[in-house]
Amino acid sequence: MNYRSEKDLGAAMLAFERKQAFLLHRPKLPSDKANSIAEISQQQLRILGHIDRHGPSTSIDISKTLRIKQASVSTNLSLLSENTTMLKKMFTIRVPVQGKQKNGNRTKQLWVYGIPADGPKDF
Repeated sequence: MNYRSEKDLGAAMLAFERKQAFLLHRPKLPSDKANSIAEISQQQLRILGHIDRHGPSTSIDISKTLRIKQASVSTNLSLLSENTTMLKKMFTIRVPVQGKQKNGNRTKQLWVYGIPADGPKDF
């Protein structure tokens, strides 16, 4: 492949090495060891696979598609975004809810999670 700059080449190489480490084909990079968790569960792999296939998603979207409880999806997304470099919080959206919430609002705020450009590409 042709790269426009050394920065692009470096980002592609880093993404490749992180993917290889994720697939256990090589040890983790020293820069990633501080931000890694010991093991990724099958449920977390399913969630990452969903985001990889469908793009940035909220916990509600993922829970409906994968038929996993929303609280479980939210917990796993938080753990992955805080403890690894594979997932990040991108932005928030407001969605309507049925009835009022405790604070009187008719909407709630949800994080949209996505895979960073330099993160692994296949799950």
